[in-house]
Amino acid sequence: MPYRICRFTDAQLSELLQQFRGSVFRTFPNDAGLADEIEDQLVKRGKPELTEKTQKKLARWCRTNGPLYEQAMPVAQQISRMLYGEVIDREVLRT
Repeated sequence: MPYRICRFTDAQLSELLQQFRGSVFRTFPNDAGLADEIEDQLVKRGKPELTEKTQKKLARWCRTNGPLYEQAMPVAQQISRMLYGEVIDREVLRT
């Protein structure tokens, strides 16, 4: 994968994940599930990387269209900057 996780604190990441959950409007499919996946992989399990599937999901949230997504997109971008030092590009990840 072209992106590698930078250093971050669990507390800061958890705060952004809560903001993301609060900014997602739809509950089906579980759009806020991205926050659960990131939290599970990086905070609870303490893995050094996200799975490819989760990384691609984050990339899609970082650049998406539509009124249902516009509030959560800036938060996804903040999460990406915290984890990778930049907003990951969905085209680079082919998603």
